[in-house]
Amino acid sequence: MQEQGENMNVGDIINFKNKHQIQYGELDKNNPKLISKKINEWAYMCMNIRGKKILDVGCGNSFLGAFLASNDYDVTILDSWLKDGWSGYCEGTEDYQKQLMETTNTKFNIISDFIEYHDFKDEKFDTILLLCFIEHTQHEKNVLEKCFNLFTPNGVLIITTEMDKNMNHIYRKQYPSDKKVSNSIFKGFTLNRVYTEAGLLDILSSLPYLQINYIDSLPI
Repeated sequence: MQEQGENMNVGDIINFKNKHQIQYGELDKNNPKLISKKINEWAYMCMNIRGKKILDVGCGNSFLGAFLASNDYDVTILDSWLKDGWSGYCEGTEDYQKQLMETTNTKFNIISDFIEYHDFKDEKFDTILLLCFIEHTQHEKNVLEKCFNLFTPNGVLIITTEMDKNMNHIYRKQYPSDKKVSNSIFKGFTLNRVYTEAGLLDILSSLPYLQINYIDSLPI
């Protein structure tokens, strides 16, 4: 089993993006804060990924999934709108994923569903990625429980999310006003949730069989 993404680094990810001229949301906006945030997530993922079988939950346009597949990982991507897409987010459609595989000469599995509802049958994963995902679901504990049931022995769950140390309550929820959210593809979806340290640890500790390695700032 490969340990801690030993053959990958952030530079490899950036080079992969540039080589295939892939447009990737925040990285294609002139916003240093968002770029730094994404690089932080990738750096953390590269240091902590284990094994060869990866599930990327809330994959968006699955640029990261394609990169992992190009490094011989067995990748499954999952997002709730991959089949029907979301207005203004054409990169989040299943057709785009298939085009991405062709462009990058990679292959990965595509699931259009919510992780807490999907039937994975007997499939198991070495690493599950929840990169900037947990704040977008109303069912955090259900998602964590599902992830635990999908692990191979010694499986790893990598979570990144927004934090606000200045809040004095458990967490703040911000729900979207866009009427599209009532569509069935958004069941259980919330646009944004910002956690306090106590709030996030409270949710994670609700599953005592998870061994938590908490880091409050990610390395670049």
